Amino acid sequence: MTENADQLDILSFGEALVDFLPDRRGKLRHVDSFHKAVGGAPANVALGLARLGRRVGFLSNVGADEFGAYLREALEREGVDVTGVHDVSGVKTGVTFVSLDHDGDRSFLFFREPSADLSVTPDDVDEALVARSRIVHLGSNLMTEPDPRAATLRLLDLAEEHGCLVSTDPNIRLHLWKDHAETRRQVDALLRRCDLIKLNDDELAFVGEGKSAREVWEDIIRPNGALALVVTHGADGAEVFCGDVHARVDAPEVEVVDTTGAGDGFVSGMLTAICEAVGEAELRESIASWDEAQWERVLGLGCACGAKVCEQLGATPGLPRRGEV
Repeated sequence: MTENADQLDILSFGEALVDFLPDRRGKLRHVDSFHKAVGGAPANVALGLARLGRRVGFLSNVGADEFGAYLREALEREGVDVTGVHDVSGVKTGVTFVSLDHDGDRSFLFFREPSADLSVTPDDVDEALVARSRIVHLGSNLMTEPDPRAATLRLLDLAEEHGCLVSTDPNIRLHLWKDHAETRRQVDALLRRCDLIKLNDDELAFVGEGKSAREVWEDIIRPNGALALVVTHGADGAEVFCGDVHARVDAPEVEVVDTTGAGDGFVSGMLTAICEAVGEAELRESIASWDEAQWERVLGLGCACGAKVCEQLGATPGLPRRGEV
């Protein structure tokens, strides 16, 4: 990887959407007004990392429209490097309307087909941006269509070529896939290319088909050469498997308003803690040497950031700054 003054700690790649958050709980038909926020898991992670003080870039396509301009400006205002965000004509920026019922359960109404983030191609993947990055982070939702899937594979090839550590939160959304067998094939292919894999309970069940977290690590993830598997358990905290090390932490107790984006907050905190712990040392060697106590610190910051997100409505309004966690 090229060392230079413009080096990024993390480059996040994937979908960027505009979330419209309601001014009250209830069905969308009963909501009179909304406010907009950055949405899309990889965009949320980029914003969260910037708030935590990391040098972060974002790679995606947005529409050449007002919502695309909003996303670009909102990310740039937080300190995200948006040189990899491309304005695309002929497709619109994706939009999501969020509702929250009186029991706290979420519903989403997507306007995303086709949307600008799904227009990304291998030509949109800037090698110079990858070369500047120590860590590349991505999900699986751009692997649903051929062109963005090819772009994802191009990014993984460049990350390997330039020695980047590859992190993934696949953020599996089965409703975005036409064929769930294809979902499994593509997610499995992604996980084989990644060093640091974060799954929630539902994703663990999908990947492991009934296996425990330890069994998924020992039987699936570790044999493929991954460095670590992190599993988040919502209010029950998170655990990690790295080599023969296993660590687990509890999540802070908070008054939960909305769990949307808690996983993105966790990833932001986890990657920040990794960067802080490693410093300028080689990432893989450092992480591979960590003991349980070091991993507890990493998971602890992840859980703290995820908990902060849950205290507000929406995925990004509650993303904390470093002094808050």
